[in-house]
Amino acid sequence: MRSLLLIFFVHVSFLLSAQQNEYNLKYPDPKDHGKICGEFMNRVHSMPADVTMGFYEQDGIIYWGITDDTWLARIIKENKDGIAVDIISRSQFPCGTKNVMADSRIYKGELLKPVLLRDVKNKILTDKEGMAGFKMGALPEKYKGSEYEMNMILIHDGYVCNYNSFYDVPLARFELLAMPLFLDTAKAKVTKGDAEPVRLKKSMRFVIPFEKNKTNYDAEYIRRIYDSLKLKDYEIRTISITAYASVEGPTDNNIRLQNNRAEVIAKALEHVQDQTAVKHIKAEENWVEFLRDVDTTIFPDVHLLSRSAIKSRLEDQKLSEKLEPLLRHHRKAEVVLDLEGRTTYMQASGTALAEAFRTSVTKGDTAEALAIQEAAFTRAMNGELPRNLLDTIEIPETRPFIYLHNNRIAFKSAETLEDINRQLQEFTVLSEKFPGYQSVDYNIAVLKIRAWSKGEKVDPAALRNDIKSLSKGSIAPALVKRMFINYHIVLSELLLSERKYDAKNKALKFIYDNYRSLSLNDKDLLELAKYFSSYSRFDWAEKILLPRL
Repeated sequence: MRSLLLIFFVHVSFLLSAQQNEYNLKYPDPKDHGKICGEFMNRVHSMPADVTMGFYEQDGIIYWGITDDTWLARIIKENKDGIAVDIISRSQFPCGTKNVMADSRIYKGELLKPVLLRDVKNKILTDKEGMAGFKMGALPEKYKGSEYEMNMILIHDGYVCNYNSFYDVPLARFELLAMPLFLDTAKAKVTKGDAEPVRLKKSMRFVIPFEKNKTNYDAEYIRRIYDSLKLKDYEIRTISITAYASVEGPTDNNIRLQNNRAEVIAKALEHVQDQTAVKHIKAEENWVEFLRDVDTTIFPDVHLLSRSAIKSRLEDQKLSEKLEPLLRHHRKAEVVLDLEGRTTYMQASGTALAEAFRTSVTKGDTAEALAIQEAAFTRAMNGELPRNLLDTIEIPETRPFIYLHNNRIAFKSAETLEDINRQLQEFTVLSEKFPGYQSVDYNIAVLKIRAWSKGEKVDPAALRNDIKSLSKGSIAPALVKRMFINYHIVLSELLLSERKYDAKNKALKFIYDNYRSLSLNDKDLLELAKYFSSYSRFDWAEKILLPRL
């Protein structure tokens, strides 16, 4: 049976009184509504949010369906319980004129003959996924090829107990948070302390404050940036600056001021190297932080006002002065620098790079080999070199070379379940030969989650233990937490398919309680919001997106 196109159901109680209507349907008198419809509607409202019902059309026939067959028997259980479909055409809502509605209290478009349990008791359809339903009748010819929706009327003993409108909401399941495989990096030799990773690429973020109505800045902030860059080892490839103005004053003046501030900073940073960096400059008023930080005791109705109204109120000098301690923190520039290591590997030809890699492996210089491998991978991702440049060079299967093997397997592209399982098998063999390497164990767990999300059978308890063991090692806690969230995203679907609704809700709650501890980008937050919406947790979806609106 087809999946339902209509996803969630909105309750609208009718408190109207009427006599006989179409197909002998009646409205209960308001004072009798609870007596007539109460027990029936209690059955409906006891249905878990994950169990959905609605209509779909196939080959000109309209079907009513529910996603859990056990709930059909609980809701539509008496002979005079039933369903009616109200077909509403888009043509009823012409632009520029009044909407065209049916002259009826029962329906808005065209009401088809209701179907009661006694009519279909021996004609209920089910499928292997546990969905159940029955035929409602033929779709009238005039609706074929046109835009229409089908709303649902719930009937009990000849009375209209509920009218449901359905809405098409973008939902998403199995959109996992980004979880790339772990690639080991070369280690620089130091005389004291732990070795530090040698990165061919890295990003650095700085915040530079500005005084009101001024484009100059404290030179100390730029000096700190210079000291942090280690430009003898790196060069700036991209300068991204978002300059924020506080919200008081004319918008065009604020944006112009912030653009000037950003240009001043960009020029200062460009002077530290010969090569010209790519610049990305954006200027905007800092409404997000203003509405987050504003003191509602000083500005009590701020969240009820439009931006223009807020600006008008801020023209009051006394109010502006009271808010100045807050506003001064909103005038700033956020600077992100993308750096690239100054190494001959980033300029060498593919042939030279491959030969250098072969030589370093032969000499057993794994640090050098890792640095060359990373450069080759980086340039391959940029499209400069082929992805398989180093694949033909044999790497000894001994412990000192474990990181090179890990990287070689991790760099392979795996999108299909077949590719993922092949990659997982390679990591598993590596782990069996050389147990105890966290980067390999991490990559195995990542691939198991990916395979699980694509339908592969996985032991959830064993996978959970594997992830927990990673938290005791050297893998960053944020990576482990992100993996746990993805684990629960897939687990929730498994529990739903098994109709373990309470356990599924606990998995959802884990995700909601833990996502805020991660640094998620806008795409991740949007996917989470769509994911929660697919489980009818629209309140959580709204809370996730609200700070970005």
